[in-house]
Amino acid sequence: MNTDPQKDTEAIQKLFEGKPSNIVIFGHTHPDGDAVGAGLALREFLILKGHNVNFVLPDEFPEFLSWMPDSKSILIHHDADNLIETLIDKAEILIFVDLNSPSRVESLEHTIKKAMHSKISILFDHHINPEKGFTHMFWMTDVSSTSELLFDFICETGNKHLITKCMAENLYVGIMTDTGSFSYSCNNPGTYLAVSYFFTLGIDGSYIHQHVYNTFTEDRLRLLGFSLSQRLSVNKDSGGAYIALSAYDLEKFNYQVGDTEGLVNFTMSMQGIHFGALMTDLHKYIKISLRSEGLVDVNTIARQFFNGGGHRNAAGGYFYGSLSEACDIMDEIISKHIKI
Repeated sequence: MNTDPQKDTEAIQKLFEGKPSNIVIFGHTHPDGDAVGAGLALREFLILKGHNVNFVLPDEFPEFLSWMPDSKSILIHHDADNLIETLIDKAEILIFVDLNSPSRVESLEHTIKKAMHSKISILFDHHINPEKGFTHMFWMTDVSSTSELLFDFICETGNKHLITKCMAENLYVGIMTDTGSFSYSCNNPGTYLAVSYFFTLGIDGSYIHQHVYNTFTEDRLRLLGFSLSQRLSVNKDSGGAYIALSAYDLEKFNYQVGDTEGLVNFTMSMQGIHFGALMTDLHKYIKISLRSEGLVDVNTIARQFFNGGGHRNAAGGYFYGSLSEACDIMDEIISKHIKI
């Protein structure tokens, strides 16, 4: 497991300070607050540097992030596939944020990997074991989020003065959501130094928190209640719990992208539970979200059983089979593999 940082700061800075380039930024599938926040902030930063920049996501981001500054500029692949293919073809630089492999862009994977043979590619990420093949990386795992990592890069390259209020708001969302509103992965003083600087630029933390966490639709709130009352399985002896939602469950509550965001964290709110999971049937696969505390390594579990990965205490993956089969595997993991 590789966790040694690689920071090609000077090489990346030289590219960003150089002649204007066509740049495309990519975030991962099922984008979260960190992917959206880091991508938007980086786009604005590079535009200020004189570059022509587009930010592309493979699929929709959650509605509760739609208020974020400049979010309407984001290009969604299935809405603008021909345009995005053209932008990739014309780009000199491809940048990847909050992902450790081009495969995380899913629908664009083939196009991107082909393009990487002839273009400069840059990775900004905080997940372990990044895939080889990027021209340059600014990568380390000892940060809360890719948004914090991007703030560090901007500061290290002497560009802190370029951070606008809009950039600060987007970076704050990334840090806040990737730490569960500062409840995990946030024991590094640097996280709070970054956040404190954002407040000097005039961001409103209460306003941001309200828009991210307290804008549930009625359907989403009812799905939450249903998930906890009808779809929660608990193994008190092993200290594990999970929620399993079928495609029918999602349809029943008019599921929209982002409606299950944060749901996995409820499994960890019970006393004596140190491993939690959410399994969501999205038809083409079962999406797996894993959380843990202490020494329970869900990154290893995600890699071994669910074609995924992440961090020690927060990871995810995919299962290509039925929901009942995924539940059987999860029951076995909890009973045999979870150790405090």
